[in-house]
Amino acid sequence: MEYKSRNEIDEKYKWSLESLFSSSKDAERAIDELDKKIEKMASFKGEFTKSAQNLLEALKTKDELEIELGKTATYISNRFNENNGDSYYMALSDRLDALFAKYSAITSYFRPELMEKDYDYYKKFIEECPELELYDYYIWNILRYKDHTLDSKSEEMLAKLAPTFQSGSKSFSMLTNADLKFPKVELDDGEVTITNGNFVPLLTDASLQKREEIFGKFYSVYEDHINTLASTLDANTKAISINAKLRGYGSAREEALFDNQIPLEVYDNLLKTVNDNLDALHDYVAVRKKVLGLDKLHMYDVYKNLVADLDIKYSFDEAKSIILEALKPLGEDYITNLEKGFNDRWCDVYETPGKRGGAYSSGSYGTDPYVLLNYHGTLDDVFTVAHEMGHSMHSYYSRQNQPCIYSDYSIFVAEVASTTNESLLTFYLLDKWKDDPKKKMYILNHFMDSIKGTLFRQTQFAEYEKAIYDHYEKGGALTPEFLSDKYNEINKKYYGPHMEEDDYIRYEWARIPHFYYDFYVYQYATGISAALSFAKRILEGGENERDMYIEFLKSGSSSDPISVLKKAGVDMSSPKPIEDAINLFREFKDEFKKLI
Repeated sequence: MEYKSRNEIDEKYKWSLESLFSSSKDAERAIDELDKKIEKMASFKGEFTKSAQNLLEALKTKDELEIELGKTATYISNRFNENNGDSYYMALSDRLDALFAKYSAITSYFRPELMEKDYDYYKKFIEECPELELYDYYIWNILRYKDHTLDSKSEEMLAKLAPTFQSGSKSFSMLTNADLKFPKVELDDGEVTITNGNFVPLLTDASLQKREEIFGKFYSVYEDHINTLASTLDANTKAISINAKLRGYGSAREEALFDNQIPLEVYDNLLKTVNDNLDALHDYVAVRKKVLGLDKLHMYDVYKNLVADLDIKYSFDEAKSIILEALKPLGEDYITNLEKGFNDRWCDVYETPGKRGGAYSSGSYGTDPYVLLNYHGTLDDVFTVAHEMGHSMHSYYSRQNQPCIYSDYSIFVAEVASTTNESLLTFYLLDKWKDDPKKKMYILNHFMDSIKGTLFRQTQFAEYEKAIYDHYEKGGALTPEFLSDKYNEINKKYYGPHMEEDDYIRYEWARIPHFYYDFYVYQYATGISAALSFAKRILEGGENERDMYIEFLKSGSSSDPISVLKKAGVDMSSPKPIEDAINLFREFKDEFKKLI
Protein backbone atom coordinates (compact mmCIF):
# COMPACT_ATOMS: atom_id res chain seq x y z
CA MET A 1 0.00 0.00 0.00
CA GLU A 2 1.30 3.45 -0.92
CA TYR A 3 0.59 6.58 1.09
CA LYS A 4 1.03 10.14 -0.09
CA SER A 5 1.14 11.56 3.44
CA ARG A 6 1.19 10.46 7.07
CA ASN A 7 -2.31 11.85 7.51
CA GLU A 8 -3.70 8.95 5.46
CA ILE A 9 -2.32 6.35 7.87
CA ASP A 10 -4.30 4.99 10.82
CA GLU A 11 -2.76 6.11 14.14
CA LYS A 12 -2.22 2.51 15.25
CA TYR A 13 0.46 2.17 12.56
CA LYS A 14 2.40 5.24 13.75
CA TRP A 15 4.78 5.33 16.69
CA SER A 16 3.57 7.00 19.88
CA LEU A 17 6.14 9.79 20.23
CA GLU A 18 3.54 11.95 21.98
CA SER A 19 4.26 9.84 25.07
CA LEU A 20 7.66 11.60 25.16
CA PHE A 21 6.51 15.15 24.46
CA SER A 22 2.95 16.24 23.84
CA SER A 23 4.14 18.70 21.19
CA SER A 24 7.25 19.86 19.36
CA LYS A 25 7.12 23.07 21.42
CA ASP A 26 7.68 20.96 24.55
CA ALA A 27 10.74 19.43 22.89
CA GLU A 28 12.02 22.93 22.08
CA ARG A 29 11.58 23.94 25.71
CA ALA A 30 13.44 20.78 26.78
CA ILE A 31 16.40 21.83 24.64
CA ASP A 32 16.37 25.31 26.21
CA GLU A 33 16.24 23.85 29.72
CA LEU A 34 18.97 21.29 29.02
CA ASP A 35 21.17 24.03 27.59
CA LYS A 36 21.16 25.60 31.06
CA LYS A 37 21.22 22.38 33.07
CA ILE A 38 24.32 20.91 31.46
CA GLU A 39 26.34 23.89 32.65
CA LYS A 40 25.99 22.45 36.15
CA MET A 41 28.46 19.74 35.14
CA ALA A 42 31.15 22.42 34.85
CA SER A 43 30.90 23.02 38.61
CA PHE A 44 32.31 19.56 39.35
CA LYS A 45 35.54 20.19 37.47
CA GLY A 46 38.51 19.82 39.81
CA GLU A 47 36.22 18.94 42.74
CA PHE A 48 34.27 15.75 42.11
CA THR A 49 37.06 13.29 43.03
CA LYS A 50 37.83 15.01 46.36
CA SER A 51 35.13 13.27 48.40
CA ALA A 52 32.61 10.44 48.20
CA GLN A 53 29.67 12.85 48.31
CA ASN A 54 31.10 15.03 45.54
CA LEU A 55 31.65 11.95 43.38
CA LEU A 56 28.14 10.66 44.01
CA GLU A 57 26.54 14.01 43.23
CA ALA A 58 28.53 14.37 40.00
CA LEU A 59 27.68 10.84 38.83
CA LYS A 60 23.97 11.21 39.66
CA THR A 61 23.80 14.61 37.94
CA LYS A 62 25.51 13.14 34.88
CA ASP A 63 23.02 10.24 34.79
CA GLU A 64 20.01 12.56 35.08
CA LEU A 65 21.25 14.82 32.31
CA GLU A 66 22.00 11.93 29.98
CA ILE A 67 18.53 10.45 30.56
CA GLU A 68 16.93 13.79 29.61
CA LEU A 69 19.26 14.19 26.63
CA GLY A 70 18.38 10.70 25.46
CA LYS A 71 14.65 11.30 25.73
CA THR A 72 14.89 14.58 23.80
CA ALA A 73 17.13 13.07 21.14
CA THR A 74 14.76 10.12 20.67
CA TYR A 75 11.83 12.43 20.05
CA ILE A 76 13.56 14.88 17.71
CA SER A 77 15.52 12.35 15.65
CA ASN A 78 12.45 10.17 15.11
CA ARG A 79 10.26 13.15 14.19
CA PHE A 80 12.93 14.27 11.72
CA ASN A 81 13.08 10.78 10.20
CA GLU A 82 9.34 10.87 9.55
CA ASN A 83 10.24 13.40 6.87
CA ASN A 84 13.88 14.29 6.24
CA GLY A 85 12.72 17.26 4.19
CA ASP A 86 10.99 18.92 7.15
CA SER A 87 12.99 22.11 7.73
CA TYR A 88 11.53 22.62 11.21
CA TYR A 89 12.81 19.30 12.55
CA MET A 90 16.02 19.69 10.56
CA ALA A 91 16.65 22.89 12.51
CA LEU A 92 15.74 21.19 15.81
CA SER A 93 18.10 18.36 14.92
CA ASP A 94 20.90 20.86 14.34
CA ARG A 95 20.17 22.45 17.73
CA LEU A 96 20.29 19.01 19.32
CA ASP A 97 23.68 18.32 17.72
CA ALA A 98 24.97 21.59 19.10
CA LEU A 99 23.62 20.68 22.54
CA PHE A 100 25.43 17.34 22.52
CA ALA A 101 28.63 19.07 21.37
CA LYS A 102 28.33 21.51 24.27
CA TYR A 103 27.71 18.68 26.73
CA SER A 104 30.70 16.78 25.40
CA ALA A 105 32.93 19.85 25.72
CA ILE A 106 31.75 20.67 29.25
CA THR A 107 32.26 17.09 30.47
CA SER A 108 35.56 16.52 28.67
CA TYR A 109 37.38 16.81 32.01
CA PHE A 110 35.43 13.93 33.55
CA ARG A 111 37.33 10.83 32.45
CA PRO A 112 40.84 12.38 32.68
CA GLU A 113 40.21 13.60 36.23
CA LEU A 114 38.68 10.28 37.26
CA MET A 115 41.80 8.51 35.97
CA GLU A 116 44.12 10.67 38.08
CA LYS A 117 43.37 8.38 41.03
CA ASP A 118 43.67 4.61 41.26
CA TYR A 119 40.93 2.06 41.89
CA ASP A 120 41.81 1.61 45.59
CA TYR A 121 41.19 5.33 46.11
CA TYR A 122 37.59 4.98 44.89
CA LYS A 123 37.08 1.71 46.75
CA LYS A 124 37.43 3.67 49.99
CA PHE A 125 34.74 6.08 48.76
CA ILE A 126 32.46 3.14 47.99
CA GLU A 127 32.98 1.70 51.48
CA GLU A 128 32.22 5.12 52.94
CA CYS A 129 29.12 5.75 50.76
CA PRO A 130 27.09 2.60 49.90
CA GLU A 131 25.19 4.47 47.15
CA LEU A 132 28.43 4.51 45.17
CA GLU A 133 28.40 0.68 45.00
CA LEU A 134 26.26 1.04 41.87
CA TYR A 135 29.13 2.81 40.12
CA ASP A 136 31.89 0.35 41.10
CA TYR A 137 32.05 -1.44 37.72
CA TYR A 138 31.49 1.85 35.86
CA ILE A 139 34.53 3.41 37.57
CA TRP A 140 36.67 0.31 37.05
CA ASN A 141 35.72 0.23 33.39
CA ILE A 142 37.06 3.79 32.94
CA LEU A 143 40.19 3.21 35.02
CA ARG A 144 41.23 0.22 32.89
CA TYR A 145 42.13 2.78 30.19
CA LYS A 146 44.61 4.45 32.54
CA ASP A 147 47.67 2.66 31.13
CA HIS A 148 46.60 3.73 27.64
CA THR A 149 45.95 7.38 28.47
CA LEU A 150 48.71 9.92 27.91
CA ASP A 151 49.58 13.01 29.91
CA SER A 152 47.29 16.00 29.46
CA LYS A 153 49.55 17.79 26.96
CA SER A 154 49.87 14.69 24.79
CA GLU A 155 46.14 14.03 24.96
CA GLU A 156 45.45 17.62 23.95
CA MET A 157 47.83 17.30 21.03
CA LEU A 158 46.22 14.04 19.88
CA ALA A 159 42.77 15.60 20.17
CA LYS A 160 43.87 18.45 17.90
CA LEU A 161 45.35 15.96 15.43
CA ALA A 162 42.25 13.72 15.51
CA PRO A 163 40.61 15.29 12.42
CA THR A 164 43.69 14.42 10.35
CA PHE A 165 43.39 10.77 11.44
CA GLN A 166 40.08 10.63 9.57
CA SER A 167 41.50 11.94 6.30
CA GLY A 168 41.93 8.50 4.72
CA SER A 169 38.38 7.45 5.56
CA LYS A 170 36.90 10.76 4.43
CA SER A 171 38.83 10.72 1.17
CA PHE A 172 37.62 7.17 0.50
CA SER A 173 34.03 8.20 1.17
CA MET A 174 34.19 11.27 -1.06
CA LEU A 175 35.89 9.37 -3.86
CA THR A 176 33.56 6.35 -3.87
CA ASN A 177 30.30 8.17 -3.11
CA ALA A 178 30.75 11.38 -5.06
CA ASP A 179 33.65 11.43 -7.51
CA LEU A 180 33.76 7.99 -9.13
CA LYS A 181 31.85 7.95 -12.42
CA PHE A 182 30.36 4.60 -13.36
CA PRO A 183 29.33 3.49 -16.85
CA LYS A 184 25.87 2.56 -18.05
CA VAL A 185 24.53 -0.85 -18.97
CA GLU A 186 21.66 -1.63 -21.35
CA LEU A 187 19.02 -3.86 -19.72
CA ASP A 188 15.65 -5.13 -20.92
CA ASP A 189 13.81 -2.19 -19.34
CA GLY A 190 16.28 0.45 -20.55
CA GLU A 191 19.68 1.94 -19.88
CA VAL A 192 20.86 2.03 -16.26
CA THR A 193 23.90 3.67 -14.67
CA ILE A 194 25.77 1.24 -12.43
CA THR A 195 26.30 2.58 -8.88
CA ASN A 196 27.59 1.30 -5.56
CA GLY A 197 23.97 1.12 -4.44
CA ASN A 198 22.52 -0.88 -7.33
CA PHE A 199 25.52 -3.07 -8.18
CA VAL A 200 24.38 -6.10 -6.14
CA PRO A 201 20.65 -5.79 -7.04
CA LEU A 202 21.62 -5.65 -10.73
CA LEU A 203 23.67 -8.85 -10.38
CA THR A 204 20.77 -10.47 -8.55
CA ASP A 205 18.35 -10.06 -11.46
CA ALA A 206 20.50 -9.87 -14.61
CA SER A 207 21.14 -12.57 -17.19
CA LEU A 208 24.50 -14.36 -17.31
CA GLN A 209 25.86 -12.19 -20.11
CA LYS A 210 24.72 -8.99 -18.41
CA ARG A 211 26.14 -10.09 -15.04
CA GLU A 212 29.57 -10.45 -16.61
CA GLU A 213 29.26 -7.06 -18.28
CA ILE A 214 28.06 -5.30 -15.09
CA PHE A 215 30.82 -6.93 -13.02
CA GLY A 216 33.56 -5.95 -15.45
CA LYS A 217 32.39 -2.38 -15.99
CA PHE A 218 31.93 -1.78 -12.26
CA TYR A 219 35.33 -3.05 -11.14
CA SER A 220 37.18 -1.45 -14.04
CA VAL A 221 36.32 1.91 -12.43
CA TYR A 222 38.00 0.78 -9.20
CA GLU A 223 40.97 -0.56 -11.14
CA ASP A 224 41.39 2.85 -12.79
CA HIS A 225 41.60 4.49 -9.32
CA ILE A 226 43.39 1.68 -7.49
CA ASN A 227 46.47 3.75 -6.58
CA THR A 228 44.36 6.46 -4.93
CA LEU A 229 42.21 3.88 -3.12
CA ALA A 230 45.33 2.11 -1.87
CA SER A 231 46.60 5.42 -0.52
CA THR A 232 43.34 6.11 1.36
CA LEU A 233 43.38 2.67 3.01
CA ASP A 234 47.09 3.03 3.74
CA ALA A 235 46.49 6.41 5.42
CA ASN A 236 43.63 5.03 7.51
CA THR A 237 45.62 1.95 8.57
CA LYS A 238 48.63 4.07 9.53
CA ALA A 239 46.53 6.50 11.58
CA ILE A 240 44.88 3.70 13.57
CA SER A 241 48.12 1.76 14.05
CA ILE A 242 50.15 4.80 15.11
CA ASN A 243 47.46 5.89 17.57
CA ALA A 244 47.41 2.38 19.08
CA LYS A 245 51.20 2.35 19.42
CA LEU A 246 51.27 5.80 21.05
CA ARG A 247 48.72 4.59 23.60
CA GLY A 248 50.75 1.53 24.50
CA TYR A 249 48.73 -1.19 22.79
CA GLY A 250 50.50 -4.12 21.18
CA SER A 251 48.60 -3.62 17.92
CA ALA A 252 45.69 -1.79 16.36
CA ARG A 253 43.61 -4.94 16.72
CA GLU A 254 44.36 -5.11 20.43
CA GLU A 255 43.17 -1.53 20.89
CA ALA A 256 39.96 -2.13 18.92
CA LEU A 257 39.05 -5.23 20.93
CA PHE A 258 40.11 -3.70 24.25
CA ASP A 259 37.25 -1.22 24.04
CA ASN A 260 34.64 -4.00 24.30
CA GLN A 261 36.78 -6.22 26.55
CA ILE A 262 37.12 -8.89 23.87
CA PRO A 263 40.21 -11.12 24.13
CA LEU A 264 42.27 -11.46 20.94
CA GLU A 265 41.68 -15.21 21.19
CA VAL A 266 37.99 -14.70 20.32
CA TYR A 267 38.96 -13.11 17.01
CA ASP A 268 41.61 -15.74 16.29
CA ASN A 269 39.22 -18.54 17.22
CA LEU A 270 36.67 -17.23 14.70
CA LEU A 271 39.22 -17.20 11.88
CA LYS A 272 40.55 -20.67 12.71
CA THR A 273 37.14 -22.30 13.12
CA VAL A 274 35.79 -20.89 9.86
CA ASN A 275 38.98 -21.83 8.00
CA ASP A 276 38.73 -25.38 9.38
CA ASN A 277 35.21 -25.63 7.94
CA LEU A 278 35.53 -23.91 4.56
CA ASP A 279 34.50 -27.16 2.88
CA ALA A 280 30.91 -26.25 3.85
CA LEU A 281 31.14 -23.05 1.81
CA HIS A 282 32.89 -24.86 -1.04
CA ASP A 283 30.04 -27.38 -1.20
CA TYR A 284 27.50 -24.55 -1.18
CA VAL A 285 29.30 -23.01 -4.16
CA ALA A 286 28.98 -26.34 -5.95
CA VAL A 287 25.24 -26.40 -5.17
CA ARG A 288 24.88 -22.87 -6.51
CA LYS A 289 26.70 -23.87 -9.70
CA LYS A 290 24.36 -26.84 -10.17
CA VAL A 291 21.14 -24.91 -9.51
CA LEU A 292 22.13 -22.14 -11.93
CA GLY A 293 23.01 -24.80 -14.54
CA LEU A 294 26.45 -23.35 -15.23
CA ASP A 295 29.55 -25.14 -16.50
CA LYS A 296 31.65 -22.44 -14.84
CA LEU A 297 30.67 -20.34 -11.82
CA HIS A 298 32.10 -16.84 -11.50
CA MET A 299 32.07 -14.30 -8.66
CA TYR A 300 29.43 -12.33 -10.53
CA ASP A 301 27.11 -15.34 -10.09
CA VAL A 302 27.14 -15.36 -6.27
CA TYR A 303 24.25 -12.88 -5.98
CA LYS A 304 21.95 -14.46 -8.59
CA ASN A 305 18.72 -15.66 -6.98
CA LEU A 306 18.54 -19.43 -6.70
CA VAL A 307 14.84 -19.38 -5.87
CA ALA A 308 12.17 -17.06 -7.24
CA ASP A 309 10.57 -14.65 -4.79
CA LEU A 310 7.37 -15.89 -3.21
CA ASP A 311 4.38 -14.03 -4.55
CA ILE A 312 2.83 -13.65 -1.10
CA LYS A 313 1.85 -10.46 0.68
CA TYR A 314 1.24 -10.06 4.38
CA SER A 315 -0.60 -7.21 6.05
CA PHE A 316 1.23 -5.76 9.03
CA ASP A 317 -1.31 -7.36 11.37
CA GLU A 318 -0.66 -10.74 9.72
CA ALA A 319 3.07 -10.18 10.14
CA LYS A 320 2.57 -9.50 13.85
CA SER A 321 0.57 -12.71 14.25
CA ILE A 322 3.24 -14.77 12.47
CA ILE A 323 6.02 -13.26 14.58
CA LEU A 324 4.16 -13.74 17.86
CA GLU A 325 3.55 -17.38 16.98
CA ALA A 326 7.14 -17.96 15.85
CA LEU A 327 8.61 -16.48 19.03
CA LYS A 328 6.45 -18.44 21.47
CA PRO A 329 9.46 -20.61 22.45
CA LEU A 330 10.83 -17.48 24.19
CA GLY A 331 8.11 -17.81 26.81
CA GLU A 332 4.98 -16.09 28.05
CA ASP A 333 6.72 -13.05 29.54
CA TYR A 334 8.53 -12.28 26.27
CA ILE A 335 5.36 -12.67 24.20
CA THR A 336 3.35 -10.50 26.62
CA ASN A 337 5.92 -7.72 26.40
CA LEU A 338 6.20 -8.08 22.62
CA GLU A 339 2.42 -7.78 22.27
CA LYS A 340 2.58 -4.74 24.52
CA GLY A 341 5.15 -3.23 22.18
CA PHE A 342 2.89 -3.74 19.17
CA ASN A 343 -0.18 -2.45 21.00
CA ASP A 344 1.62 0.54 22.53
CA ARG A 345 2.69 1.64 19.05
CA TRP A 346 6.43 1.17 19.16
CA CYS A 347 6.42 0.84 15.35
CA ASP A 348 6.13 3.44 12.61
CA VAL A 349 5.08 1.09 9.87
CA TYR A 350 4.52 2.50 6.40
CA GLU A 351 6.59 4.42 3.88
CA THR A 352 5.61 8.01 3.13
CA PRO A 353 7.32 10.75 1.07
CA GLY A 354 10.48 12.03 2.78
CA LYS A 355 10.61 9.26 5.36
CA ARG A 356 14.04 7.85 6.05
CA GLY A 357 14.62 4.58 4.22
CA GLY A 358 15.42 1.20 5.70
CA ALA A 359 14.63 0.18 9.25
CA TYR A 360 16.04 0.72 12.73
CA SER A 361 15.29 0.38 16.43
CA SER A 362 15.81 3.46 18.61
CA GLY A 363 14.98 4.80 22.05
CA SER A 364 16.80 5.61 25.25
CA TYR A 365 16.68 4.97 28.97
CA GLY A 366 13.23 5.84 30.31
CA THR A 367 11.53 5.70 26.90
CA ASP A 368 9.86 2.93 24.96
CA PRO A 369 11.86 1.41 22.13
CA TYR A 370 10.81 2.82 18.75
CA VAL A 371 11.03 1.00 15.43
CA LEU A 372 11.13 2.74 12.06
CA LEU A 373 9.92 0.54 9.20
CA ASN A 374 9.07 0.94 5.53
CA TYR A 375 6.71 -2.01 5.36
CA HIS A 376 5.43 -3.28 1.98
CA GLY A 377 4.17 -6.71 2.95
CA THR A 378 6.87 -9.01 1.53
CA LEU A 379 8.25 -11.95 3.47
CA ASP A 380 11.54 -10.06 3.73
CA ASP A 381 9.56 -7.27 5.43
CA VAL A 382 8.20 -9.79 7.94
CA PHE A 383 11.78 -10.84 8.74
CA THR A 384 12.72 -7.16 9.11
CA VAL A 385 9.95 -6.62 11.68
CA ALA A 386 11.13 -9.68 13.64
CA HIS A 387 14.73 -8.41 13.45
CA GLU A 388 14.02 -4.86 14.62
CA MET A 389 11.66 -6.01 17.37
CA GLY A 390 14.49 -8.27 18.53
CA HIS A 391 16.65 -5.17 19.00
CA SER A 392 13.78 -3.41 20.74
CA MET A 393 13.01 -6.27 23.10
CA HIS A 394 16.70 -6.48 23.98
CA SER A 395 16.66 -2.76 24.80
CA TYR A 396 13.35 -3.07 26.66
CA TYR A 397 14.58 -5.86 28.95
CA SER A 398 17.93 -4.19 29.50
CA ARG A 399 16.43 -0.80 30.39
CA GLN A 400 13.82 -2.39 32.65
CA ASN A 401 16.41 -4.32 34.62
CA GLN A 402 19.56 -2.18 34.64
CA PRO A 403 20.32 1.33 35.87
CA CYS A 404 20.95 3.81 33.07
CA ILE A 405 24.76 3.47 33.19
CA TYR A 406 24.50 -0.25 32.36
CA SER A 407 21.35 -0.19 30.22
CA ASP A 408 23.12 -0.07 26.86
CA TYR A 409 24.67 -3.27 25.56
CA SER A 410 28.02 -3.79 23.87
CA ILE A 411 28.24 -3.60 20.09
CA PHE A 412 29.66 -7.14 20.30
CA VAL A 413 26.20 -8.47 21.24
CA ALA A 414 24.11 -5.84 19.44
CA GLU A 415 22.95 -8.17 16.64
CA VAL A 416 22.41 -11.28 18.77
CA ALA A 417 18.80 -10.73 19.87
CA SER A 418 17.66 -9.52 16.44
CA THR A 419 19.23 -12.49 14.66
CA THR A 420 17.87 -14.93 17.27
CA ASN A 421 14.39 -13.69 16.36
CA GLU A 422 15.09 -14.19 12.65
CA SER A 423 16.38 -17.70 13.37
CA LEU A 424 13.28 -18.66 15.35
CA LEU A 425 11.07 -17.26 12.58
CA THR A 426 13.02 -19.34 10.04
CA PHE A 427 12.56 -22.58 12.01
CA TYR A 428 8.87 -21.80 12.49
CA LEU A 429 8.28 -21.26 8.76
CA LEU A 430 10.29 -24.35 7.82
CA ASP A 431 8.00 -26.42 10.01
CA LYS A 432 4.84 -24.65 8.83
CA TRP A 433 5.79 -25.11 5.16
CA LYS A 434 7.41 -28.55 5.43
CA ASP A 435 4.99 -30.00 2.88
CA ASP A 436 5.41 -27.18 0.35
CA PRO A 437 8.74 -27.68 -1.50
CA LYS A 438 8.68 -24.26 -3.20
CA LYS A 439 8.20 -22.33 0.05
CA LYS A 440 10.62 -24.57 1.90
CA MET A 441 13.31 -24.00 -0.72
CA TYR A 442 12.76 -20.25 -0.44
CA ILE A 443 13.26 -20.23 3.34
CA LEU A 444 16.26 -22.55 3.20
CA ASN A 445 17.88 -20.37 0.55
CA HIS A 446 17.02 -17.17 2.46
CA PHE A 447 18.81 -18.35 5.58
CA MET A 448 21.73 -19.98 3.75
CA ASP A 449 22.35 -16.60 2.10
CA SER A 450 22.20 -14.96 5.53
CA ILE A 451 24.80 -17.32 7.02
CA LYS A 452 26.97 -17.14 3.90
CA GLY A 453 26.93 -13.33 3.88
CA THR A 454 27.22 -12.79 7.63
CA LEU A 455 29.36 -15.63 8.94
CA PHE A 456 31.60 -16.60 6.01
CA ARG A 457 31.91 -13.29 4.13
CA GLN A 458 32.42 -11.15 7.24
CA THR A 459 35.03 -13.58 8.54
CA GLN A 460 36.74 -13.34 5.16
CA PHE A 461 36.79 -9.55 5.60
CA ALA A 462 38.07 -9.93 9.18
CA GLU A 463 40.89 -12.17 7.97
CA TYR A 464 41.85 -9.67 5.28
CA GLU A 465 41.75 -6.78 7.74
CA LYS A 466 44.04 -8.64 10.14
CA ALA A 467 46.40 -9.48 7.27
CA ILE A 468 46.85 -5.87 6.13
CA TYR A 469 47.41 -4.56 9.67
CA ASP A 470 49.86 -7.38 10.44
CA HIS A 471 51.72 -6.59 7.23
CA TYR A 472 51.92 -2.87 7.99
CA GLU A 473 52.85 -3.32 11.67
CA LYS A 474 55.72 -5.61 10.64
CA GLY A 475 57.09 -2.88 8.36
CA GLY A 476 55.42 -3.83 5.10
CA ALA A 477 54.04 -1.34 2.58
CA LEU A 478 50.35 -1.34 1.65
CA THR A 479 50.89 -1.06 -2.07
CA PRO A 480 48.07 -1.63 -4.59
CA GLU A 481 49.77 -4.88 -5.56
CA PHE A 482 49.95 -6.22 -2.00
CA LEU A 483 46.36 -5.21 -1.17
CA SER A 484 44.98 -6.76 -4.36
CA ASP A 485 47.10 -9.92 -4.27
CA LYS A 486 46.27 -10.60 -0.61
CA TYR A 487 42.55 -10.07 -1.19
CA ASN A 488 42.58 -12.37 -4.21
CA GLU A 489 44.46 -15.04 -2.26
CA ILE A 490 41.95 -15.01 0.62
CA ASN A 491 38.92 -14.82 -1.66
CA LYS A 492 40.15 -17.85 -3.64
CA LYS A 493 40.63 -19.83 -0.42
CA TYR A 494 37.13 -19.04 0.84
CA TYR A 495 35.18 -19.81 -2.35
CA GLY A 496 37.22 -22.87 -3.24
CA PRO A 497 37.74 -25.06 -6.30
CA HIS A 498 34.25 -24.72 -7.80
CA MET A 499 34.66 -20.95 -8.32
CA GLU A 500 36.46 -19.59 -11.35
CA GLU A 501 39.20 -17.07 -10.64
CA ASP A 502 38.10 -13.67 -11.95
CA ASP A 503 40.74 -10.98 -12.34
CA TYR A 504 38.43 -8.18 -11.25
CA ILE A 505 37.58 -9.67 -7.84
CA ARG A 506 41.10 -8.76 -6.69
CA TYR A 507 39.86 -5.13 -6.54
CA GLU A 508 36.83 -5.80 -4.33
CA TRP A 509 38.70 -4.63 -1.22
CA ALA A 510 38.78 -1.13 -2.74
CA ARG A 511 35.01 -0.67 -2.43
CA ILE A 512 34.43 -2.04 1.10
CA PRO A 513 33.86 0.79 3.62
CA HIS A 514 34.11 -1.61 6.58
CA PHE A 515 37.89 -1.77 6.15
CA TYR A 516 37.92 1.80 7.49
CA TYR A 517 35.92 0.85 10.62
CA ASP A 518 38.80 -0.48 12.75
CA PHE A 519 38.18 -4.21 13.30
CA TYR A 520 34.40 -4.04 13.36
CA VAL A 521 33.28 -6.70 10.87
CA TYR A 522 34.22 -9.80 12.89
CA GLN A 523 31.34 -8.96 15.24
CA TYR A 524 28.80 -9.70 12.50
CA ALA A 525 30.16 -13.25 12.34
CA THR A 526 30.35 -13.79 16.10
CA GLY A 527 26.90 -12.23 16.46
CA ILE A 528 25.15 -14.62 14.07
CA SER A 529 27.01 -17.56 15.62
CA ALA A 530 25.81 -16.62 19.11
CA ALA A 531 22.27 -16.05 17.83
CA LEU A 532 22.04 -19.42 16.07
CA SER A 533 23.44 -21.09 19.16
CA PHE A 534 20.77 -19.44 21.31
CA ALA A 535 18.00 -20.39 18.88
CA LYS A 536 19.14 -24.01 18.90
CA ARG A 537 19.35 -24.08 22.72
CA ILE A 538 15.90 -22.51 23.08
CA LEU A 539 14.22 -24.92 20.64
CA GLU A 540 15.99 -28.05 21.83
CA GLY A 541 16.13 -27.19 25.52
CA GLY A 542 13.58 -26.37 28.19
CA GLU A 543 12.65 -23.56 30.54
CA ASN A 544 16.22 -23.27 31.84
CA GLU A 545 17.69 -22.49 28.39
CA ARG A 546 14.89 -20.03 27.65
CA ASP A 547 15.30 -18.29 31.01
CA MET A 548 19.06 -18.05 30.54
CA TYR A 549 18.45 -16.26 27.25
CA ILE A 550 16.01 -13.83 28.88
CA GLU A 551 18.63 -13.12 31.53
CA PHE A 552 21.07 -12.32 28.73
CA LEU A 553 18.57 -9.76 27.38
CA LYS A 554 18.31 -8.21 30.86
CA SER A 555 22.07 -7.95 31.41
CA GLY A 556 22.87 -4.81 29.42
CA SER A 557 26.51 -3.87 29.96
CA SER A 558 26.59 -4.94 33.63
CA SER A 559 29.57 -7.14 32.75
CA ASP A 560 31.84 -7.72 29.76
CA PRO A 561 30.03 -9.21 26.73
CA ILE A 562 31.92 -12.52 26.74
CA SER A 563 30.90 -13.11 30.37
CA VAL A 564 27.30 -12.03 29.70
CA LEU A 565 27.02 -14.55 26.84
CA LYS A 566 28.81 -17.31 28.75
CA LYS A 567 26.47 -16.93 31.71
CA ALA A 568 23.59 -17.44 29.29
CA GLY A 569 25.15 -20.66 27.95
CA VAL A 570 27.04 -19.46 24.85
CA ASP A 571 30.84 -19.43 25.15
CA MET A 572 32.26 -17.31 22.34
CA SER A 573 35.81 -18.04 23.50
CA SER A 574 35.29 -21.61 22.29
CA PRO A 575 34.77 -22.91 18.72
CA LYS A 576 31.40 -24.49 19.56
CA PRO A 577 28.98 -21.63 18.68
CA ILE A 578 30.76 -21.08 15.36
CA GLU A 579 30.84 -24.82 14.64
CA ASP A 580 27.13 -25.05 15.51
CA ALA A 581 26.33 -22.23 13.07
CA ILE A 582 28.35 -23.86 10.29
CA ASN A 583 26.75 -27.26 10.99
CA LEU A 584 23.34 -25.64 10.68
CA PHE A 585 24.46 -24.16 7.36
CA ARG A 586 25.43 -27.70 6.29
CA GLU A 587 22.02 -29.04 7.33
CA PHE A 588 20.18 -26.34 5.40
CA LYS A 589 22.41 -26.93 2.36
CA ASP A 590 21.85 -30.70 2.42
CA GLU A 591 18.08 -30.23 2.79
CA PHE A 592 18.12 -27.76 -0.10
CA LYS A 593 20.03 -30.25 -2.28
CA LYS A 594 17.28 -32.83 -1.75
CA LEU A 595 14.70 -30.38 -3.10
CA ILE A 596 16.61 -29.38 -6.26
